[in-house]
This record gives sequence, structure tokens and C-alpha cells, in this order.
Amino acid sequence: MDLETRQLRMLVAIADEGTVTRAAATLNVSQPALSHGLRALEKSVGVSLFARRPRGLVPTEAGERLLRTARSVLREIERARTDIAGGAIGRGELLRLSTECYTAYHWLPPVFQGFRARCPGVELRVIPSAIGHPLRALREETLDIAIGVRREAYAGFVYHELFEDELVVVMHPDHPLAAQPYATAQHFADEHLLLFTEDPFDTTLMRVVLAPAGVMPREISYVPATDALLELVRTGLGISVFAKWAVARYLRAGELVGIPLTKTGRRRQWYATVRRAIANRSAIGALVSLLREHAPAFQTAPAPSRRRRARAIMAS
Repeated sequence: MDLETRQLRMLVAIADEGTVTRAAATLNVSQPALSHGLRALEKSVGVSLFARRPRGLVPTEAGERLLRTARSVLREIERARTDIAGGAIGRGELLRLSTECYTAYHWLPPVFQGFRARCPGVELRVIPSAIGHPLRALREETLDIAIGVRREAYAGFVYHELFEDELVVVMHPDHPLAAQPYATAQHFADEHLLLFTEDPFDTTLMRVVLAPAGVMPREISYVPATDALLELVRTGLGISVFAKWAVARYLRAGELVGIPLTKTGRRRQWYATVRRAIANRSAIGALVSLLREHAPAFQTAPAPSRRRRARAIMAS
């Protein structure tokens, strides 16, 4: 099957618009020309790609399969065009980076500054669309380096250990849970849980602590902006789970209380994961070195316990 990009664009436009007439207007071609193009494409593949329904044209099973390929190919062509037009290809090396969560970006600015000084000919580009699923983007080769806590049994990845951190349950100082030495799974049963991940089961809290215990919070709200989520917690509208380093200044200021997640606590190992095919590049080595160099800044001292805070207040 020999397909041209114009045929792929035609297929996507018809699927998106639902009619040949609207698709023709989107592509700026005549309706008869597009109808002829669709018939020619269906003849070349030997099957019907669309079925006529009351609401318009709907892809058949074969059409859906070809449509997935068309969207993927067109996305890759657009990425290549953007990279070349932006000067990332042909004038220097490009490294694309993303993280598992937005909070990780809080500590990356000095890494970027140091990388610019060490590797002036390499562009380090953040890919926001890969946040939350960077390993998937690595497998698809739309990303070169992922920062996060997950590992997969995939031979195409190389993992570089960066640092460990601790998850804490954060809440308003007057919240009843703030008096507990640690939070158990059962403590979440009657709580309003605020998460910046749309799928609760995509979090360490749900996968490792709550789901195995058969516990589901009374209410879960998705708040994609970290600052907004913290503001809701500070006003007492719910509780959340953060890396301790991400909320250290709020804990030190007494604006929030953070307690360990489970009796033994919950620590995580962070990695810089790269595609094996590019793992030996000098720019990758420089970036991993900088990530490790700046990582110790996260290892903040534990926030004072409620008892120690009370003694400090009495002493003052």
C-alpha cells in the first residue's frame, strides 16, 4: 500500500469533520476532488474506509486502523518540520526532556543554566505534553530523557539514579489528621483528596497504599496546577500527598503540616531515564551529572513535629 501524505491528511480531515463537504473546506479543495480522492484511496486499499450514518461519515474498522497510522505519521512529520524550522536540527544537537509531575520543574532551572554553560551547542527542550507519562514518550522516541520514579522492564532504557525523597501527607495545621504520628490507608476513607494527576490510580498513593488496602477516599478532586492545589490545602478544603522537598517551605513556615505516609514512611528513588540508543552521548552525561549535582538541595531537614513546634512557641 503506497500512501501519500495528502491522502493521510484527507483521511484525518474527513474523520474529524464527519462529511466530505466540511473536510474539503478545511483542506481548501473542492468537494468533488475530495470525493474522487476518497474513492481512489478506498480502491487502492481494497476496502471501504467510511460508512455513512445519520450523523455523517464514520470510519469503518479498516478506516480506524488506517486513521491511527495517519495521525501518527502526520504528527511525526510535524515534529520534524518544527525541529528543522526552529534550527534544532542541522545546526546543533537537541535533547528533549520531561518529568512525571509538574513539581519536578521547581528544581530544574539551575540545571538548565548549568547545562547551557557546559553544552552551548546543545538545545535542551522541555516537552510539556509528556508530563505524567514520560516513559511512554521515551518508547515512542518523542523524548530523550525522562525524570521520574518509575522503572519498566524495557531493554531500550538506561536508568541513572538521582536521589531519594519522602512522600508526606499535607494538610491545614488545624486538620484532625495533623495530630497523628503518621497516616494509614484508613485515614483517607473519609477525606477529600486533592491530586494533580487526573487518574488517581496513576499515583503512588493509590497504587501502593490505598488500593491494596481496599480504601477509596470519600471525594477526589483533580487540580492540575500545583500552586492552586497547595492553596486549596492551605485553606483546609482537602488533603494531599507531596514530596517533602516540594512543600518544605510551607512546612517550615507552619502553613501546612506534613506527616509520614504509613508507619514506615514512603520513600522513592528518582531516576534520569534515557533511551539506550543515545545513552553514550556526552551531552547526556553532562545533564545527568548536573541533575545529581543539584539534587542534594532537595534533601531538606525534617519539618519540626507538632510537639517541638509547641515547645518553641512556649519558649518564645
